[in-house]
Amino acid sequence: MTTSTPSLYQQQARQQLLALCQAMLTGELSFFEGSLQVCVLHGMVGIADSDPDVQALALIVSETDHLPPQAIQHRWSAAALVRLQPEFVKTEEWARGFADQACRNLVVKLSG
Repeated sequence: MTTSTPSLYQQQARQQLLALCQAMLTGELSFFEGSLQVCVLHGMVGIADSDPDVQALALIVSETDHLPPQAIQHRWSAAALVRLQPEFVKTEEWARGFADQACRNLVVKLSG
C-alpha cells in the first residue's frame, strides 16, 4: 500500500486555505472576499465541491456575484461603491449566520 504525500503546491494551498478561514473567523477578511478565494482553493487540497462547508461558502459567492470584489473595485466609480456599501454590510451580516461555522469546520479539516 502506498501513501500519497501532498506536493509542495498542495501544502501551500492547504496553508493558504487555512489562513483564509482563520482570517474570516477573526474578522480580518470579510466572508464575501474570503469565500471567493476558498472556492478557488478547496479543490487543490482535495476538498470536494459537495463538501457542506464549501457549499456554504459557495452560496455566498453565488448570492453576491453582482458585487465587485476588492481586486476590481478600482474599476468602479466611487459613487457606485458608496451605493453598494449597505449591501456589503448586509452580506456580511447574513453570511456570519452560517459561514462562521463553515470556516470553523474547515479549520478542523485542514488542521487534521
